[in-house]
Amino acid sequence: MDSINVYKDEKVLVVENKDLAAWGRVSDNDTKALINAVQHHGFFKDRTLVESDTELKQVIPYIVLECNGEYLVTKRIKGDERLVNQYSIGAGGHVNLDDYVKGAGAIEVIDFQATITNCVERELAEETTYKGDCHFKAIGAFTDDKEEVSKVHICYLVKMSLSEQVQIRETDKLEGSWLEVEELRNLISKMENWSVIAIEMLGILKTPKKRKRRTKKVQVC
Repeated sequence: MDSINVYKDEKVLVVENKDLAAWGRVSDNDTKALINAVQHHGFFKDRTLVESDTELKQVIPYIVLECNGEYLVTKRIKGDERLVNQYSIGAGGHVNLDDYVKGAGAIEVIDFQATITNCVERELAEETTYKGDCHFKAIGAFTDDKEEVSKVHICYLVKMSLSEQVQIRETDKLEGSWLEVEELRNLISKMENWSVIAIEMLGILKTPKKRKRRTKKVQVC
């Protein structure tokens, strides 16, 4: 893949592995470690230079869209050849320089929440027909070294519950459909690994526990 022509002058948000590890030692979970590392040490760099740099992690908001118990699933039909023909439960992509919001104070820091929100709004507008306010729930952060494309990225998993289904806008790159839980279960072997991890973190395929029926004791006279 000719990354110079594909990415041109795009700059994306990255953080060094050593900074993630440093904050990980003082944080009680991966999400806090990511937020702290990005706020204090995150920076933007040419995507052409970071796609093969294993010393850095590119920050990717991964948005799971749910509507009345169904989930938006896409299949990539064009684009990054490492992902073509794989199914995904997540929308979203890289945090660009245009998404950047400076944090308060004299020290140069990144406002993580505002920057991520800008990215989520932009990505959803580009990839789907969603036009509402961007209210999402943060689920967690994770890394994954099983697939080549994942080694240089870190996932910030979020979920949005919608009142109406949206459709895929980039139909030249993606096919999309809304699936029920059982349909997801049948498709999971064909999904990219990030989707498998996201589904597990969200507990989507877990069978709800049956409530024990309360029985009243009847006193026999």
